[in-house]
Amino acid sequence: MMNLRAPKILVDSIENGTWKSVSPDTLRRCLGEELDDLQLFEGLPFMYLIAENLDHAGFVDHPEFCMTRARTKMNDPRLDFSRALFIGGSIVPGDDVFIAIQLEEFEEYDPPVLVLDWRRSAPDRWAERGKLSDLISGIHEKSKEEHPSSNKSKSPIIASIEWGKIEVYGLGTFRDVKLYPDGGREWDWRETDTHHVPGIQPADVHELIEKQCKVIVLTRGMQLVLQTCPETLELLQNLSIETFVEETNAAVATYNKLAEEGKAVGGLFHSTC
Repeated sequence: MMNLRAPKILVDSIENGTWKSVSPDTLRRCLGEELDDLQLFEGLPFMYLIAENLDHAGFVDHPEFCMTRARTKMNDPRLDFSRALFIGGSIVPGDDVFIAIQLEEFEEYDPPVLVLDWRRSAPDRWAERGKLSDLISGIHEKSKEEHPSSNKSKSPIIASIEWGKIEVYGLGTFRDVKLYPDGGREWDWRETDTHHVPGIQPADVHELIEKQCKVIVLTRGMQLVLQTCPETLELLQNLSIETFVEETNAAVATYNKLAEEGKAVGGLFHSTC
């Protein structure tokens, strides 16, 4: 039996809020202007439930929907239902348009996004509309364009976090990163001679203070090895700056939530121990 896993970039985008409340106009601009109103399904449990509902309703075995339970040919254009994850679909009942990806046995992959296109002839109705990473990046950029007033002095969003690697929308990839409203850069511990113990020093947060951060998120590392000097916390408290000190994954979730809310949030993020 296959042990299929959702791609990490999808899991990360759900956890960091990128996947939430995406407008139909944004999806049209990402997947095709000719498409009717679509929505993204929020959360992996609901995505798996959609597959069960399609199966029970007979969609899988209906030839017009161009799905197969067991692909026997490599060039079969039908959707391989045994590997399918339905990530979105029609808002209007009866339109019967679905967005799907094909799952793999590992988590580091970037699958094509497939849309059921009724304008095409069977069995070629599942049309590829770019990669999942393109959709996620497009959602982020299009949402910024649709809500320009909310982007003024907005802190950048962390796209993904894994051991030794932090990806930030608009800034690139870092091992350790310092983020603040309107920007960010590599967090170079050598600049302040910072070490895991005694940890984050007042000098490490000075730039965040200068960037007018009203909230600061500090990370403890993936294995909670990185400490924070008491003097650092005292400094932030004296300046009435709300402070969070959390394990790296939890810190990323907290930071992204605050950034999405438009808070002037900054943070120091360490991607290893």
